[in-house]
Amino acid sequence: MTISPLEDLTRWYLDDEAEMGEGRVQTAIIRLLLSCLRDLAEERGWSDYVIDSDQYIAWMESDPNVRVAPDVYLLWHPPEDPWVESWQTWRPDHPTPVFALEVVSYDWHKDYVLAPEKYGSLGVDELIVFDPKPHTRPRGRGTPFQLYRRTAQGVLQRQPADRGAWSATFGVFFVAVETEERVRVRLATSVDPLVLLPTPAERSKEEAERSKEEAERSKEDTEETRRENERLMALLRQHGIDPTTD
Repeated sequence: MTISPLEDLTRWYLDDEAEMGEGRVQTAIIRLLLSCLRDLAEERGWSDYVIDSDQYIAWMESDPNVRVAPDVYLLWHPPEDPWVESWQTWRPDHPTPVFALEVVSYDWHKDYVLAPEKYGSLGVDELIVFDPKPHTRPRGRGTPFQLYRRTAQGVLQRQPADRGAWSATFGVFFVAVETEERVRVRLATSVDPLVLLPTPAERSKEEAERSKEEAERSKEDTEETRRENERLMALLRQHGIDPTTD
């Protein structure tokens, strides 16, 4: 995306005050999604990456107040010490994120309108904007997912995302799922039918249940072996053989 030298970039400024106000629902969505994406990356054996949240990313050295703070982002090949206070992509050791996701907050205009412009300028390959309350937006403009992907011409272009957003970066769908604790974003391998990837908590529960079942089967096998040994010893005694003596 080309920036005109005459364009007023102050509308893209991001300060600490602008980032205050993340609601509990938004926080819960982000935390769950981060854990699912990190679990997916570990399962696939990924290395040399950062998946994180809410960290300033600036890309214009001449105007470092032009920046974003993605709710979720992925970047490859971080510096040896990736625990930086903020990313400044004009530095040779600070890579540009390839993926970003924003959860729409009370300032829906920021995420619906400004986010695609800013991330297009930043240079991400893929952007997902998720709105947990699309029905509350004026003039019917709300939509659960907006998916943007960079074209061969270098333009961050909106793509269809009717039943979920297919991420080419992660190779999974991002879908909205209603829970007892309101809507959450989950990962899925299919949307028709819906096949969700388990969350880390669900995976741990499944593993615990499998371990319990295996322990019960082992206990049953041990008891069956004991009863069989007693039966064989009884048969030997019937034939005048004492199995306890040499």
